[in-house]
Amino acid sequence: TEQTRRMKGLFEQAPGFVAILMPPDWRYVLANRAYRELVRKHELVGQPLAEVLPEVVEQGFQDLLDEGVATGRPIVFTREKIFL
Repeated sequence: TEQTRRMKGLFEQAPGFVAILMPPDWRYVLANRAYRELVRKHELVGQPLAEVLPEVVEQGFQDLLDEGVATGRPIVFTREKIFL
């Protein structure tokens, strides 16, 4: 729809790094330009986090996402260091 197209356009232009992933294997649904440039990958949609950024999984961030799903509590990252 037109509304969906507009929302994707706004999402794409966001100045911060933004990605949406879906459990259980944390596949990318959307990733904006800033995020794609950060991770230096342009084809993310449909790929699992473990394949795109295995170093992030090794640092325990996927476990935190899994915990959020299991507990129903939001997981918010504000100052955590992630090494890419």
